[in-house]
Amino acid sequence: MWRPPTPPSLREQAVRAYITGEVLCDAGKVAQGIASFKAASSLAWELDGEVWPAWARELHALLLSGDPVETAAPMLVGDDVRALHPQLAALRGACPTLATREWWRSPDAVAAVATSLRRRHFAVVDGFAGASAAVRLRGACKAASLHLRPAADRSRTDARSDQVCWDPDGFGELSARTDAIVRLLRAADCPALAAVVGRQKPMLSRYAAGDFFRRHVDNDCAPAGAWDASADGGCLRLYGPQCATADSSEEDEEEEAVGVGRRRCADAQADIAPVADRLVLFLADQRCPHEVLPILRPATQRFALTIWYTDASPVPEFWATSGTHDGTLVPLDGEACDMPGSISGM
Repeated sequence: MWRPPTPPSLREQAVRAYITGEVLCDAGKVAQGIASFKAASSLAWELDGEVWPAWARELHALLLSGDPVETAAPMLVGDDVRALHPQLAALRGACPTLATREWWRSPDAVAAVATSLRRRHFAVVDGFAGASAAVRLRGACKAASLHLRPAADRSRTDARSDQVCWDPDGFGELSARTDAIVRLLRAADCPALAAVVGRQKPMLSRYAAGDFFRRHVDNDCAPAGAWDASADGGCLRLYGPQCATADSSEEDEEEEAVGVGRRRCADAQADIAPVADRLVLFLADQRCPHEVLPILRPATQRFALTIWYTDASPVPEFWATSGTHDGTLVPLDGEACDMPGSISGM
């Protein structure tokens, strides 16, 4: 069951109270220690569980060490993705026919994306469709605008304000490409995608000035270079895991190959600008809560096409009964069918 995470402003106070409880219990003052534990869990409900999320474990270790606690701002990923993914950027730059060649199919590129999904639970792939295809997709977005309707029903207007439509014309080529990269990742032994068997139909979203989609999980575009991520808003903000996840013992060895790692003790991990021809893959459950920040630029439109890849579990009840969500599934290697499915990948 999804619960809103503890606000970052309360986390240090909560973990300090928990540490006080540990000290009191070690000193034989058990009743006072239990009271301190209860105070900690009243501030941060996550501390009441047997397994803590990453931010709690890291903050606990940091406070015990006596090192200062610094609040890290999320990395801003604008037009240049090199700081986030130096290896992917180098592989793309080495492609001689960048406009047409599917550079991301190379084993090295697939391995780098799989590593990023395992370590950070997201990856950003620029130049995914090619410049010419990106222009066509922008035209398809504008053409589909006639079919858009509010994404939120009246009870959820405080959660999101974008407009959506399902399976619009003009996106078949892009869907085929995303199918291809998911197959490659699955074949490359990417654990998060091992059980994926199909996907939902594409959903197009449009965000106008002031529109947003608040932080959430999905399971219980301007021309390239024309979007100023700082001034125009509309970034996809990706957060650290809300649930416990396995830590990789190879993180330090992989750091140089895949770029910056997950930001320790930070809540928000990255703000991804809505750059044309950019693919963002992320695990849309509690491993990677996310939101779309408000659009700040007047009289503009931000388009995004979302495709959820699923395993064979039952569709979440909310999705099955929602009047604005098309839960029809497409098997990864065939035509549309009526098989059940739930969010397991992106």
